[in-house]
Amino acid sequence: MDIYSGAKNIGYSLLITRTFCKTEVLMKNVKEIIEQLTLLSFFDNDNIIDVNKIAEGASHHCFKVVTASATYFAKYFETDRITQKVEFEMTIMAAKSMLAPPLLFHSNHWFISDFIDAAQLINDHTINERVIITAELINKCHKLSLKLPTLDLHAVLISLATDKALSHEQSKAISSIITKLPVMKVGQVLVVCHGDVNFSNIIFTEPSYLIDFECACLAEPEYDLAMMSAINLLNKTQRSVLFSTYQKDSLITLSHAKLASYLPYCYLINGLWYLLKFNVEQQSNLFVLSQKQFAAFDDLMGLNSKLVTEMR
Repeated sequence: MDIYSGAKNIGYSLLITRTFCKTEVLMKNVKEIIEQLTLLSFFDNDNIIDVNKIAEGASHHCFKVVTASATYFAKYFETDRITQKVEFEMTIMAAKSMLAPPLLFHSNHWFISDFIDAAQLINDHTINERVIITAELINKCHKLSLKLPTLDLHAVLISLATDKALSHEQSKAISSIITKLPVMKVGQVLVVCHGDVNFSNIIFTEPSYLIDFECACLAEPEYDLAMMSAINLLNKTQRSVLFSTYQKDSLITLSHAKLASYLPYCYLINGLWYLLKFNVEQQSNLFVLSQKQFAAFDDLMGLNSKLVTEMR
């Protein structure tokens, strides 16, 4: 049975699974985690020495697992949730297509792969090199074939804008802006989009890999490029490099106008997500990130837009 049966057009809740709510405590302590991992057949002939929780990642539990012979990355999925089934299926397909790191083992709830310290690798590349690598990875992602929920961009923005964590004034300001944005209709050419191509979701090895598919959906290719441009705060020149690099190896004829139309939506979505997450966790860096997205929106829309001020 299709795992997305009955989930048609779910309002792109996939992007919202970059949850700004505190996740439930799935396992109480490291001892329980080790016990869970020890039960996996993958570790039958290899003693687990140490397990460390990886802080990044909002929707799943990720761990660095050190054994007597190697170091692994382990990710736990609650596959009874539709949004996590999406990432589960996407990760398997991406690994088979060499778009994501090879999976050494997977079960109904666990993925195991080699541990790669991606944080140290990202600084080895200039911004333009990162953009080019990213464009090539996005292109490969768009060539995958998998039935996914279709992006409903307006529903995503409305859901975020009406969240109770925002003040009345903030919700009112966002709602007013939404009415002035161009209406984005579902195009005829839909591809498998990653939906959150932050540089932190790329492992800059040789070959490079794309990870974290929790926001995957069917959408126009310009949406993925716009979201990548927004989340990484690319300037006009860098966006041009992204666009031309992608177009070079794609049979799809991209639209500059459509990319431009998606950009304000992406800045708003990212800004709201960071702000809502800040309201829960009170980490100052999240507030700074939200303000940068709102500032980019203001810059794009012109001097009459004062979103940075309104969302403080």
